[in-house]
Amino acid sequence: MTGKKNSKVIKFRSTRRGLTVTEENKPMVIAIAVAIVIGLFLAFKPNAYRISINDEFIGAIKNKKVIEGARETVITQLQSQYGTEVTFEDELQIKRYRAKRKDYIDQTYLISCMRSKMDILIGFKEIFVEGKSIGIVSSEAEVEALKQELKERTYGDRDVKVEFAKKVEVKDVFAKEEDLISMDKLIQQ
Repeated sequence: MTGKKNSKVIKFRSTRRGLTVTEENKPMVIAIAVAIVIGLFLAFKPNAYRISINDEFIGAIKNKKVIEGARETVITQLQSQYGTEVTFEDELQIKRYRAKRKDYIDQTYLISCMRSKMDILIGFKEIFVEGKSIGIVSSEAEVEALKQELKERTYGDRDVKVEFAKKVEVKDVFAKEEDLISMDKLIQQ
């Protein structure tokens, strides 16, 4: 044991302290644990509705009433434009999720997306000549306008009663807005 006499051994107390729950700090530990659980719940809780059209993300809204308002607005716009029935062929996909601030949209943007991306069917009139469809027009008035236009091209300004030479039928049909045919194309047929 020579040479170790002059050495001193110093023992440090462990600086690591474990969480010791005593009776006096027990309520505070419970309060902190509850606050953490509530904070995590609120951080991941869905706060909006995710709106998609044909699996394409459109945006987020906070209230479902915005969807109903947009739907009614689209129907009203098309009914006033064409004066007929309007139905939606497909539906919006709505799902609760946690939205970011940049995801939120307003009702006017939702309306424009619904009109451009959804299949909306409108009650139109389809013209058949000898059983063959020649086009879709928005109303009976356009059928009469077609008859008048053909009369003017054939007879000019003379006052003549005109009827179609072939059997012409007009039937109600639900179609998309882009299915309408112009008056010029109808006359060419």
